[in-house]
Amino acid sequence: MIKGRVVEGDSAKSIVVNEQARCAGCAVKSCGGNLVTFSMPSSLDEGPVAIGLAPSMLGLVLLHSLGLPLVGMVGGVVFGVILQWSEGSQFVLGCLGFGILASYCRVFDPSLITVMREET
Repeated sequence: MIKGRVVEGDSAKSIVVNEQARCAGCAVKSCGGNLVTFSMPSSLDEGPVAIGLAPSMLGLVLLHSLGLPLVGMVGGVVFGVILQWSEGSQFVLGCLGFGILASYCRVFDPSLITVMREET
């Protein structure tokens, strides 16, 4: 979970995330570089919130963001080893497998992100 806080009460409700990573320029000028807009329940007023994914979706997101490209890379290298090609060719096959399966990764809807009141 990412921790942040609601800073505006308009219809978009902006949230400041990761205040520790704020640069000195943002702290002085308040440029809003770390403001992220989420749709969230209207019951959340200004204050600390936690932003994250539902636990049931975490495995599926990890599979699509990390698992598929990794399987493609390893599969390409294994295919090169089975064919007894040179190490350079195995590397190229690994990169090809990574790219092919990375292109099948799914982009998830931002509505899967949940925003809830942080429990203290």
